[in-house]
Amino acid sequence: MTEKQKQAAKQLLATLSLHEKCQLLSGKDYWHLHVPQGQDAYMISDGPSGLRKQLGKADYFGIHESVKSICYPAPVTCASTFDRSLLFQLGEAMASDCIDHDVAMLLTPGINHKRSPLGGRNFEYYSEDPYVTGQLASALVQGILSRKIAPCVKHFACNNQEYARMLSDSIVDDRALAEIYLKPFRTVIEHTDPPAVMTAYNKLNGMYCTENKALMDLGRSWGFDGMYISDWGSLNDTAASFRAGLDLEMPGNEETVRDMEEAVQSGRCSEEVIDQRALKVLELIVHHTQDHPKYRAIPLEKRKKIAQEAAQCGIVLLKNENGILPLKNSRITLIGSFARHPRFQGTGSSKVNPVEIDCLADQLDHAYYARGFDEHGHTNEVLLKEALALAKKSETVVICAALPDEYESEGFDRTTLDLPQGIDTVIEAVTRIHSRVVVVMECGAPAAMPWQEKVSGIVYAYLGGSYGQKALANVLLGQCDAQGRLAETLVRNDEQIPWFLRQKERKTSCYLESVYTGYKYWNEADVDIAYPFGYGLSYTTFAYHDFKQEHNTISFQVTNTGNRPGVEIVQIYAKRLLPFGVQKLIEFKKLECAPQETAAVTYEIKAEDLTEYFDGWIMRKGDVLIQVGSSSRTIHHEYIIHTDGILPDVPKAYEKAENVPGLTQEEFLTLCQREITVHNTKRPYDHNVCMQDLMDTGLLWRLIVKKIQKENPHLPADLLFCAPLRILKMNGISKKTRDALLDLVNGHWIKALKTIDFKEIRQFIQENT
Repeated sequence: MTEKQKQAAKQLLATLSLHEKCQLLSGKDYWHLHVPQGQDAYMISDGPSGLRKQLGKADYFGIHESVKSICYPAPVTCASTFDRSLLFQLGEAMASDCIDHDVAMLLTPGINHKRSPLGGRNFEYYSEDPYVTGQLASALVQGILSRKIAPCVKHFACNNQEYARMLSDSIVDDRALAEIYLKPFRTVIEHTDPPAVMTAYNKLNGMYCTENKALMDLGRSWGFDGMYISDWGSLNDTAASFRAGLDLEMPGNEETVRDMEEAVQSGRCSEEVIDQRALKVLELIVHHTQDHPKYRAIPLEKRKKIAQEAAQCGIVLLKNENGILPLKNSRITLIGSFARHPRFQGTGSSKVNPVEIDCLADQLDHAYYARGFDEHGHTNEVLLKEALALAKKSETVVICAALPDEYESEGFDRTTLDLPQGIDTVIEAVTRIHSRVVVVMECGAPAAMPWQEKVSGIVYAYLGGSYGQKALANVLLGQCDAQGRLAETLVRNDEQIPWFLRQKERKTSCYLESVYTGYKYWNEADVDIAYPFGYGLSYTTFAYHDFKQEHNTISFQVTNTGNRPGVEIVQIYAKRLLPFGVQKLIEFKKLECAPQETAAVTYEIKAEDLTEYFDGWIMRKGDVLIQVGSSSRTIHHEYIIHTDGILPDVPKAYEKAENVPGLTQEEFLTLCQREITVHNTKRPYDHNVCMQDLMDTGLLWRLIVKKIQKENPHLPADLLFCAPLRILKMNGISKKTRDALLDLVNGHWIKALKTIDFKEIRQFIQENT
């Protein structure tokens, strides 16, 4: 944004009344901003996998229809590319879709840390590593900005579970907060100057993120000069949120406009605060009007190629026993309903209405096809018999497995890593009668693979979007190299996940593990996982050699020793050899090498690669291993660097990663030195009361919830049970009626029945059933 545009926004602000300024603080409707006369309309839209523009009924869960658009690979797939340049191009493509449909802001990227493999929204986030997330998200943001569309970085901060996401309190120690959870946000802000950051639903260390002044001030201290926008329906206390630093509430609500006018008139909020918040919104509007991105879209066909390339580069080859891949024969049997009806995207607010979608069965049209199991992972004797009969006719069997929508989605967290039982049953049965079996996994997150040792090949295709099946066919047939690498650890089973990550925490979620998260835990504790972070096979081989070190500069060479072109993702880690030390990725580089070609790699170790957060960023005294690898566990060489510094005290319980499964809340509270405030779950309830609270009070509410579930089968149970009463504001229920409902649940029946607006309730039910 230019200084001229900022001045124009200030001049425009001076012409507005208090009412008009307060209007700017809350959207015009579900997707649009209030815009002063003479300025272009400003529309916001989801999302991370492509444009989800709704013209009719609006919702934040992907239920109502949106315009047709390219469905790009999910962020989890994009992270597996480890390709900054490709993510920039992806940003350009997504921005171009916005230009075509006159959308000004795209709600992406989501850069929250993948704390648990069971997180329901993991497909929408990038990685369990903050460096990977920050680097790739920065590239995407830069690509979007290059086409004059505004990206919105989200969800600030520690939105790491879906269960009770509007009520949960993320209790995090300062070190983990700085090194893991805030790091990607800081990286994106410092590298790209994003125009908008979305605050999270949850509390962070006792304070709702929309009201967390310290959190928003921290973003400003990193150089953030844009607009803080709320997640849809997240405000707990309207005036407190704007006083703390929030600039815009979404979706729009006239109640907020009235509340803020009254807050100024009563002295609860100064007009100066209103001016500061309204100015940030105006700057976005003026910038969009004066620098409107007409005619700056890249061609549609180019966007489709970018979408396919992103899917292709994000496919990870995990196992390739006896060179079963690429497919070398014509007698192939495809098994699984997902070969015809692929799982290509996640569901929820990122759900795109695809302009087109391909399938693997069409790409491999010479193959036999057996359904084997349906789109829900169910099988039966007939389906299994057909699959086994066709498998016997072929030289190679390719089984297309997936996590169905009901297994992973925004709105609920997974309870297990297991695939549907029918899928495992079919895979096990086929491996008993066939020795050449490849399993393709279409999932947005890790899944258990109990048959891992029995199959010859495993391809993790993740969620590839509109053209992911063409990309998959290219990888299976060897028309390109297998290029993807895991941006997350794949564990074997639920038991390898620390116990506290398998519990549903509605009120408080203590991050007991601190920085021992993802591969920083599984590698340090030497857990026998399935596949490590950074892992992935190529169709060729690479040799690392000629390692040199001069002061803090390291260098080495990588040679393609195979007979075909290939891709290698070089990874450089720093591992502090001290108590409470963890391995962390400090650099990655994508190399494309012809047969026998050698690439030289040089990297200068920076101070920030070696510092850690102990009551501020410090350098600890001791040795650091600088590791060069092709995964976090496949290390080809180690350099040693010694640093001078200090040695802060470390709680004994946190000296080693292997202690993590036995950590207690008491030990954690000693580390983080915070008090936990427990949300009130007894009468009198406040506006954060949810159905789960009411169900705990008696049979009547349990019956009511059962009826709601029956009439709304599309709503995830976790979302229904744990949505607070205050969210009804987003659905047009007035404060008067919400107060009456609160009186009702607090037992004041007569008062409630006198003031409740039954017309509002009936309309709400009609629109949501």
